[in-house]
Amino acid sequence: MHIEFSSLRETFNELVSDVEAAKKLDTDFCSEDFIKRTYTRAFFAMIEGVISQLKKMALAANEQTECLQWFEVDLLKERSACLASNGVAKETKVKLQLMPNIVFSLNYSAKALDLDYTVKKGEVGYKSMLDAVKIRDRITHPKGKSCLSVSNEEMTILGNANVWFRDEVGKLMNLIHEKHDVV
Repeated sequence: MHIEFSSLRETFNELVSDVEAAKKLDTDFCSEDFIKRTYTRAFFAMIEGVISQLKKMALAANEQTECLQWFEVDLLKERSACLASNGVAKETKVKLQLMPNIVFSLNYSAKALDLDYTVKKGEVGYKSMLDAVKIRDRITHPKGKSCLSVSNEEMTILGNANVWFRDEVGKLMNLIHEKHDVV
């Protein structure tokens, strides 16, 4: 199977650079809280960008293999159908919870590409990612000033989640390279 891989690789590399740059912000010019929030936002922007690229790759692969069910394709496209009060069917955008969306994107891109890969949920990094999502939710939807602080312990959680996510994406990227003709 011929796979267009460059968009995933370029998006991943660019967003990883943002995360790394956020870690290196100078406390002489920015508050520590600002740096921690910036790191958190950059990390989750990386996740969103990568899972978007994985979904695009899965959809393109499925056009060749047709291995996915219609509802799996709809979820990869983040769409659903609904019935309006006037009896007219229409397409709507699906709001997916982040952690299930991460797992779905990783697993179903692997499925569409016929790769032997599944997210292992028992790992420490996976648990850190679950906790990191709660931190993200708090600082991106603050209810007050107290919601804007990220503790050093939470930074450790975010760091572990970052390592886990990058490792999982790295495993998947390596499997893609091993099995498919990529450009």
